[in-house]
Order: sequence, then C-alpha cells, then structure tokens
Amino acid sequence: MARKSKAFKQLYQTQKRHKWKRPTGGDRLRERVVKELGISRDRIVSNPPGQAKMSKIFMDFVRPYLDRVEDEEDCRDLFDLAFIVWNEAVLSSGDLSRVYESLFEGEKETKAFLEWKSETMELMESMLQRKLEHFPDCKRQILDFVLEDRGDDYYISIISSPELDPSEEEE
Repeated sequence: MARKSKAFKQLYQTQKRHKWKRPTGGDRLRERVVKELGISRDRIVSNPPGQAKMSKIFMDFVRPYLDRVEDEEDCRDLFDLAFIVWNEAVLSSGDLSRVYESLFEGEKETKAFLEWKSETMELMESMLQRKLEHFPDCKRQILDFVLEDRGDDYYISIISSPELDPSEEEE
C-alpha cells in the first residue's frame, strides 16, 4: 500500500480538527440569541467594522469591581448587575429607580436584607457613574452574554446592538 505524504497527513489533521471543533462561548451565545430572541443568524455580525469589541469595553467597565469577587457565583452576580446598569444607562440615561423597584420588591426587610440592599445600591450607583464618566459615547445595548471561567481569569462573549444613531435617541 502506498504511503501517504506528510502534506496529506497535515491536511487531514487540519480538517479533522475543524470538524470536531468545540463550540466557543460566542457560538453558544449566537445559538441562544437565534433561538430565544428570534434573530436570524445572518443578522448577527461579529466585530462590526469601525466598532470596538463590546466584550473588551464591558470587561474594562467591570474590571475595577472584580476584586469583590470571591467565587464564580459572585462573578456571575457582578456581571449580571453590570449588564443591568449598562443597559439602563444606555436606554434611560441612568435612572435606576425601576431597577431598584423590581430587584428589591417583595423582600422581607430583615437587617441582613437591608445591608445587602444598601451595598447593592451603592455598587450599582458606582457602576452607573463609571459608565457615564468613562464610557459616555458607547451607546450599544448588551443583548446577552456568556461568561466562562478559565481558571485564573474570566472570558466574556457579548452580543450587542449596533451603535445607536443619535437621531433615533431623540425620538
């Protein structure tokens, strides 16, 4: 039997790797958005030309608060709060009163709850100020995200809206 060339083996290995490629966070996120939000795959654009990567912007936004994180659950909670604050800043110029109402309503007002409520509101106000001061020109709404724990670091994949047109904001 004839021996296969080295080039053939390399080509075969490359094709095999691509065929069995594990889905990335971005792949899973795209599939979730297609399924849950009903957006067609062809309308989802990765890294639109002329726009910075939203995942990098959002990580820069959250980075000062990461020292508060003790475990993966804390990290996910932090990113969930940051996601809410970011979108409220983009959509309502930073009025968090609706968020507070929905977040805290129906809770029994124990001493522990009041302490947690105070800390959470303080954190959210800090995030809001950071968004307005450091990222005022980024008017992209975050539609969804996936956070991956990579051992010594976290990686985030984000799907966001395109930059809002200033004429749309005034309507």
